[in-house]
Amino acid sequence: LRPLEAKKKREMRPRRALTLAGLFASFVSRLVLATESSPIEVTDDSWDEMVGDAPLVLAGFFAPWCAHCKAMKPHWTEVAAHFHGEEIQGAEEEPLKVVSLDVVANPNVYWKQDIASYPTLRLFRRGAS
Repeated sequence: LRPLEAKKKREMRPRRALTLAGLFASFVSRLVLATESSPIEVTDDSWDEMVGDAPLVLAGFFAPWCAHCKAMKPHWTEVAAHFHGEEIQGAEEEPLKVVSLDVVANPNVYWKQDIASYPTLRLFRRGAS
């Protein structure tokens, strides 16, 4: 190798290590976020079952292409983790459910709930918002 090529090769090693460390950190964070305390993913088929008779449900309506939705996802997971299994006063001793719905993949709930913008957050008590 010529001296200039050897220098470039040495400079690339730290960058490669940082890139690998970043990929590993991303992988680990996804594993941590995919726990029981993640928001419950609902669909058109499971919407009535999850929201219908539940005392309190905090629902997030997201679009996969929406930049604001993508930015909010980690915070939505924090909300779910915070309320996971926690009893809420006035909720008849049942925990608050935090659910997430992809409006693109589930258009029936999207139209039924009259979602106008993304992300949309709504609190439901016994199925009514």
